Amino acid sequence: MLKALIWVVSNDGRFFNGAINILERQHNGLELVGVTANAPIQLAKDGKKVTFLPLDKVDGGGL
Repeated sequence: MLKALIWVVSNDGRFFNGAINILERQHNGLELVGVTANAPIQLAKDGKKVTFLPLDKVDGGGL
């Protein structure tokens, strides 16, 4: 199972859901640990709110 932090750059819910579904299939499951963006957003997966992390608080891990 993949753990992921999603960086959203669009407000297209269809794209978000499609991308999540692809990742779930490719990795035999997906745990969203959070979502980030330039401005606060609210997203949900399977009826559960995904934690928002401000972009300036995300450590890129050397990226």
